Amino acid sequence: WLAHDYCHNQVHTNRRRNRIMGLLWGNVMQGFSVGWWKDKHNTHHASTNLLDDEFMPVDPDIDTLPILAWSREQLEATVKVYPTMNKVIMRYQHYLVAPILLFARMSWSLMSLLQVVSMVKGTDPAFAKNVKATREEVVGMVLHYSWLVGAIAANCTFTQGLFYYVAAQCVGGFFLGYVFIQSHNGMSVHLDEDLKKDFFTNQMLTTRNIHSTAFNDWFTGGLNKQIEHHLFPNMPRHSLGKAGKYVKAMCDKHRIAYEDVGMIEASCKVVRRLHEIAQYVN
Repeated sequence: WLAHDYCHNQVHTNRRRNRIMGLLWGNVMQGFSVGWWKDKHNTHHASTNLLDDEFMPVDPDIDTLPILAWSREQLEATVKVYPTMNKVIMRYQHYLVAPILLFARMSWSLMSLLQVVSMVKGTDPAFAKNVKATREEVVGMVLHYSWLVGAIAANCTFTQGLFYYVAAQCVGGFFLGYVFIQSHNGMSVHLDEDLKKDFFTNQMLTTRNIHSTAFNDWFTGGLNKQIEHHLFPNMPRHSLGKAGKYVKAMCDKHRIAYEDVGMIEASCKVVRRLHEIAQYVN
């Protein structure tokens, strides 16, 4: 959660300082490429739950095909490309979502490594001429895997180390993924043409909050106030609750739904949506 806050420039007024801390808590400590994360996450913020004209995901956070579909349109588009996967896996997607989360962190780690490799090769246009950013990313990833492999090798046999690494990745991935899917999954999925609605309305239709309690605030790192975070992405997490009362007042004034539910209820809504979509698999 600290890496998320730093990469959103929520902590320091100096962006360079935020970047350095983001590299520390992202690349060095977790093995997540800041460049990969920002590209993915900024797209998510700009196109939350958005599909293109062919019903394929623009928002990378719902790009879970061909395993999970978050709308009937997504499902139908997937049938054309992955007919076998559609019949074998997606009819059971509501059962598979929990075990799939176990592999979330491994997937993100692999994507981060591939991103850094593309930076080094110069095949990523966003970093092709940014030698400094590429160097920082590479150094961060090298430091991460150096301390990780070193710590495991110093304390475990090969078998123990392998078991620890896989177990840690699975547990970490499950809890991170569990928090992430509650914020937008099971909410409205829309098309490019729907962007004609104003930004505020689009965010309200695609985003939900989780009740603010001491546990929820800690467990989610403040991401339970996802509505306010999407409206004000640079706002520090400790101010999101204060902004909430103004957002609610705006919603009441314009008769726009403001979804704020408990963590268990949010989880049920996610699974229920997946089950509803799975019923269309023939």
